[in-house]
Amino acid sequence: MQEKEVHVGGAGGGTDSAGPPERPRVVFADDSATQRALVGALLGESYAVEAVESGEAALRTILANPPDVILCDLRMPGIPGDESRETPACGASPSS
Repeated sequence: MQEKEVHVGGAGGGTDSAGPPERPRVVFADDSATQRALVGALLGESYAVEAVESGEAALRTILANPPDVILCDLRMPGIPGDESRETPACGASPSS
């Protein structure tokens, strides 16, 4: 299965004072296209939602540009949400 990132809601306004304020950025990982579309539709007016279809894609996205909020499906093929949240990219402390 080829990974495909779906951008929903665009990137908020610019940082210039003439445009609207930038919206908080949300990364949403779910292997269900229906769930990605639903969450994008529900949050898209208030948040810049970047929906991805796997835990691996979420980690790449988070590392490239850390979001304000991360939402993950707990049961996905590959790296599920409950495992990805334990990575330093998602805010976990590395073990000593």
